[in-house]
Amino acid sequence: MIYKGQNKYAVRYYMKIFFYISIFILPVFAQAQDAKELVRCYFNDVRKDTYPAIPKPLSLPENAKSTLTALQPYWNDTLVDVRSKAYTITHLLPQV
Repeated sequence: MIYKGQNKYAVRYYMKIFFYISIFILPVFAQAQDAKELVRCYFNDVRKDTYPAIPKPLSLPENAKSTLTALQPYWNDTLVDVRSKAYTITHLLPQV
């Protein structure tokens, strides 16, 4: 929609900027959500005494910040096994 006095090229320019910003921001947000969900599922299994292997994506350097954020509630959990696994994953992560 072009309004009186507006250049159609300016509208296209701003649409492109919005598109490129969306492309770069959405994957970061999705990655954080994926780490949070992966941590939640992993610790649900730990609580069920199934003791699954630590998921590989949690220890990748590019996921370090989102994994640390997702782990925070588990560091003070009431179950020793959950706290132990949370600290183990924390030590596997590279320093951020």
